[in-house]
Amino acid sequence: MAWVRERAARPVATLVPIIGPRNPSQLDSYLGVLDVHLVDERYTRLTEVSAVLLGVPQEEIAASREAPPTAPSPRSCRRPDG
Repeated sequence: MAWVRERAARPVATLVPIIGPRNPSQLDSYLGVLDVHLVDERYTRLTEVSAVLLGVPQEEIAASREAPPTAPSPRSCRRPDG
């Protein structure tokens, strides 16, 4: 729950944790997380291990967005002779 709250506080995504306690003890446990604050290293680690692999083609598309743009080759810039 602390990770979900921390993630919701960052500009990564909009998350609203929905809890479902069945008794007062569970409610106390859920509310106790309001006092937990994750350091950046913990948050990063939890984000890494909870990542869902999307597979092809989603991961290839994401990788192409992260790659720096490349300049076109001189051959692709030539005009066809007419």
